[in-house]
Amino acid sequence: AAAGDIALFVDGQTLQAVAASTGDARWSVELPRTLAYPQSVRGDHLYLLGASALGSVNLGTRSLEWVAPLGSAPTTGLATADGTLYFTTQAPSGSYVFHAFDPASRTDRWTRALDSSSPVAPIVMGSLVATAANSDDRSLLALSRANGQVAWQAPVGSVPIQPVVKGNVLYVAGQGPNRVYAFQ
Repeated sequence: AAAGDIALFVDGQTLQAVAASTGDARWSVELPRTLAYPQSVRGDHLYLLGASALGSVNLGTRSLEWVAPLGSAPTTGLATADGTLYFTTQAPSGSYVFHAFDPASRTDRWTRALDSSSPVAPIVMGSLVATAANSDDRSLLALSRANGQVAWQAPVGSVPIQPVVKGNVLYVAGQGPNRVYAFQ
């Protein structure tokens, strides 16, 4: 992950911050064993995932803010918008759950069961958050960020590459058939 002119990475149980241009060490923070993967920088916060936890490091104070146990394993990256984190987890039973997580209270705002996971992170587009559920016939889901209700679904096949938003258009590369889709 990167924040300004700082590159961030985990070495063992230590979050290392180095100058992006030179690699010179700037600072470090010891992490609990439950966190290992830097995922997203939003403002002064670096969000990290672990085998069954989510945490935050404050980049301004250079300290661990919190760790929240998830009870199941995060499957891909996460998206952030307006104080909410969006991600999917897989329970030991094999079921998948999409989360809208409030980092202030460290609780879910809402969750939604999914048929499968995806190798790509969710993506925020206005009042919606899109995620892929690759085993479903309508494999692209756009959910209301307010309550998790399905706003629309589309049959795009498997989604192996991270979708992107440009302006108010969501671009998705789907396999089976191989096509690029654009959604407004």
